Amino acid sequence: MKKLSYYVIIYLGFLIFGCSSPDEKANKLFVEAAQLVEKAQEAEKTSYADALKLYKKALEKIERIQSKYPSSKLAVEIAQDKVKLGSYTIEEIKETVIPQTELKAEAEENPLTCALFVAETMEDAYDKSCILADIAVKYAEAGQGNKASEILSQALQVAKTIEDADDKSKALAYIAGKYAKAGQKDKTSEMLSQALQVAKTVKSAYRKSDALAYIAGKYAETGQCNQALQVAKTIGNADNKSEALANIAGEYAKAGQYDKALQVAKAIEDAFWKSLALDDIAGKYAETGRKSKASEILSQALQVAKTIEDVFWKSLALADIASEYAKAGQKDKASEILSRALQVAETIEVAYRKSWALAYIAGKYAKAGQKDKTSEMLSQALQVAETIEVSFLKSNALAHIAGEYAEVGQYDQALQVAKIIKDADDKARILADIAIKYIEAGQKVDDRAKKILHEIIIQLQ
Repeated sequence: MKKLSYYVIIYLGFLIFGCSSPDEKANKLFVEAAQLVEKAQEAEKTSYADALKLYKKALEKIERIQSKYPSSKLAVEIAQDKVKLGSYTIEEIKETVIPQTELKAEAEENPLTCALFVAETMEDAYDKSCILADIAVKYAEAGQGNKASEILSQALQVAKTIEDADDKSKALAYIAGKYAKAGQKDKTSEMLSQALQVAKTVKSAYRKSDALAYIAGKYAETGQCNQALQVAKTIGNADNKSEALANIAGEYAKAGQYDKALQVAKAIEDAFWKSLALDDIAGKYAETGRKSKASEILSQALQVAKTIEDVFWKSLALADIASEYAKAGQKDKASEILSRALQVAETIEVAYRKSWALAYIAGKYAKAGQKDKTSEMLSQALQVAETIEVSFLKSNALAHIAGEYAEVGQYDQALQVAKIIKDADDKARILADIAIKYIEAGQKVDDRAKKILHEIIIQLQ
């Protein structure tokens, strides 16, 4: 009997001391929620999808406290938003952390969503409007016309906030070109007209010529070559006029109007732009199987390029011509001219221009199928860029190099270069560009892709 009484007392002790109070149970759930948030923050380093699951589980624990133990001290404090899980209040987890993590989780699964996510973080209105327009076209190409229209409208609204008339006119013209690619040609003409009106308000004569040349190019790009020529006639600066005419000549050739293209090219005064126009025309001849004519015009382009005095522009012109020779199957000739372009680039004294030229030529080596030389030259361009002293020029050069790495499919290297870009907008612009290039390359979204997209998002932190 005494033995039985002993066990009854022990059992009652368990009932009394083993049953936790509501406060203790609530505290236990809270500790578990805090641990889940800590794990979620750690998971963000590798996967936002995993982090999202953990954040949601933590929130479930908090909701259990409120539903199961509403009289507990913790439940009262949670209702008053007085407690924190790590560095977050419960309200912040609900309203900010989880929604943002959901967006990031979607972005690391889809390059297009990732590009859009990056674009939304950009502060510079010009860059943001142009990147949004690029993304819109990709949505249109993916068959999501409504989404494309929505983003193009957003790009237009952003462009309208640009205060500088030169930048604003260019942004409007750029977006107009994207409306054309999205199949909305009526909107294209309307916007190019707007861009032209804004350009006319630019006070600096040089910048006005620059804006008009850009708009003329967009008129030509959208198939309105006659209108483009009318705009080109109003350009005061000779170099800008040459640029506009080169773009128009290229578009005439693209439309199969070769005589008109050659006529416009003949009127170009600047040697760089003349060589570029002839190069474009030769390329179009080659595409239609007229290789003899293409070779003849490429030879003319090369002779013109040799007369360019500025070594920066000369190296670019030679690289472009080499690329066309490579496309025409004349690989020995292409290699010879690329080597010459590289020799010229090596003589450039200004680090910014030299790094830019080396990266540009590297891209042409890639298109000629010489991938080893591409990697070597991009590495060289990066070394030169790191010596640039002016911060914004350095960021711009690094962004260009990162873009060339992405263009040739070396996404990991592109991201490594993007990491060292200090200018926030340059970094965001190139990160969005990397995501877009990933789409253009038709890459499968596998684990490696998700890792790349995750790294893009991480770099925005």
